[in-house]
Amino acid sequence: MEAVLNFMGTRQMLRLLVLAGGLMSCENKTDLQKRELLASYYQLYNQHQDLDAFMTFYDDNIKYQDIVTGEQVIGKTQLKQFFDWKNPHFTALDSTVLLVEKILVDKDQVVVSGHFTKFEWAGQPYGPMHFTSIFTFNNSGKIIKQSDWINYPSTLLDYETRKNSNAWLQ
Repeated sequence: MEAVLNFMGTRQMLRLLVLAGGLMSCENKTDLQKRELLASYYQLYNQHQDLDAFMTFYDDNIKYQDIVTGEQVIGKTQLKQFFDWKNPHFTALDSTVLLVEKILVDKDQVVVSGHFTKFEWAGQPYGPMHFTSIFTFNNSGKIIKQSDWINYPSTLLDYETRKNSNAWLQ
């Protein structure tokens, strides 16, 4: 460090440290913005009432993948149909639909893990179920890709007849 200080000079070193600190705070500010955005996202998800408001988090050309079911949809219209919040088969058994346990932010990607709380589907009780989601954001702060891994019980998802998400690989 002493050699660096002698070579660069104290002023240049201080400028470098200030610049590095500024870059780090920009990164932390961006991380914080994504965390706040996802807090709002999951708040709306937990309320499970206003799907139109929830869809504003997504870019028009969103690519959504449910890795376990093998479902893949592109665009807000298809995603809204996929989410199907008005489906009469779904009944939440808790005041929150899911709990977030961890959020990891890395530039334009965010990984979220947690679990869905207990619910009923067509009168049958399920849950809780682990999930991990990977979000990719564009420069406007909209979600352009979401990949979900949800640990569906075998009584809810037929693992023998589900689509194979490995077919997406080329």
